[in-house]
Amino acid sequence: MAAFQNSCDNSAIVRRFGTAHFRILLHLQAEVADIEEQLDRLDESDGKTGPGSETDLRYRLRYNVLKVGGDPAQQELLERLKKKLSEYGKSWGPRLEAMAPMLCLVENNIVLKGP
Repeated sequence: MAAFQNSCDNSAIVRRFGTAHFRILLHLQAEVADIEEQLDRLDESDGKTGPGSETDLRYRLRYNVLKVGGDPAQQELLERLKKKLSEYGKSWGPRLEAMAPMLCLVENNIVLKGP
């Protein structure tokens, strides 16, 4: 069977493990959403700091740079987000390209187009 399937690219039949792939995608999606929420909470917390507080972290709301001697929390979260998004894109990208004619973007969510 293996020799026959290897004899021609058009005759190869393999399982795609669609449910398993989507489980992984949904897990990655949840991880990305969690990191986004952490960044949102950090932004909210930073907005409450200022000249009258022990530390002024408002600079993180204006710049995505690591301030020397500053709190690296935002940068660490952004690095985690970057890695997760890259992993998500590699997992989802090929499937998304194949489905592109059937999909449309609605409010930052990808949905199937109607008939």
